[in-house]
Amino acid sequence: MLSPAAQHRLKVSAESPELASKPLSVEPVTDDYSATHEPVFIGQFKADFYRIKQIKSRTRRTEAKRLALSRYQGWLNTFMQQPNHSTGTQAGMFVWLLLWHLDINDWRRGLVLAQFALAQGFFAPKDFSRTLVETVCEEIAGGILKATEPADYVDIITDLMTLVAGQDMTDPITAKLYKVYGLAKLTSQPDEAKTYFLQALSLDAGIGVKRYLKALDTTHKARKAPVDIQAYSLSARAAAQLANMTAPAFLRHAKKWPEKLPYIAIPVGTRTLYRSPARSGLFKTAPRGYFKGC
Repeated sequence: MLSPAAQHRLKVSAESPELASKPLSVEPVTDDYSATHEPVFIGQFKADFYRIKQIKSRTRRTEAKRLALSRYQGWLNTFMQQPNHSTGTQAGMFVWLLLWHLDINDWRRGLVLAQFALAQGFFAPKDFSRTLVETVCEEIAGGILKATEPADYVDIITDLMTLVAGQDMTDPITAKLYKVYGLAKLTSQPDEAKTYFLQALSLDAGIGVKRYLKALDTTHKARKAPVDIQAYSLSARAAAQLANMTAPAFLRHAKKWPEKLPYIAIPVGTRTLYRSPARSGLFKTAPRGYFKGC
């Protein structure tokens, strides 16, 4: 509960942006918030908004939002329980608090607030060029793209995709969402990741997924069943027939001139392995045609 002096400062600060830049002595808000405190919290928010807006350092501004948000969790919870009593001012305040959660990368709480805001038909602030759903989607997807391991946030990305499903958004924002989902699934489900990378690429050619698609294609080729080299082995008698010799003569020649042995060409990907049928083992890896004329 605020003291009368604090309430007076809130009222004056809300009316005067100059005074709003000064720190306020406000007690933390708890979950036992009462609707009778509504004007006080609106005044508090206006003061915090103007104060934070004047901070030039992005790092300090983010930290200020983080500290300020601790005051409003009770108000947010109560507001979501009685949406029919909301006004335009309250809705605007709710949206800004939602955006502050995204700014500090509290995406889980932000998704909860976003689900409510979209269900209520709330709008983005009037000076925003993006709709509210576009703003939420791009802020979360873009933030996770900057994270070290997008796979750590696969549950958040999945919930975000559910939230924005069927919503009208610009193609680049949807492409960003598909890209981050593909990255989250890149290791665990590469085939699904490839599908989303392709969808992202179809929406935005510059989204930056081509290298991931190339890596997935290379990995897929490497996963093909290995060639059974043993299946290409020949007995000394069969090798002698191949060389048009008797078996004893072939063995003498094989021992004296191993480089003249006939070979079996085994295609493996873009290369060819050459196996000597008289010696049980792989003896050369070379481009096709290297042993022609032997």
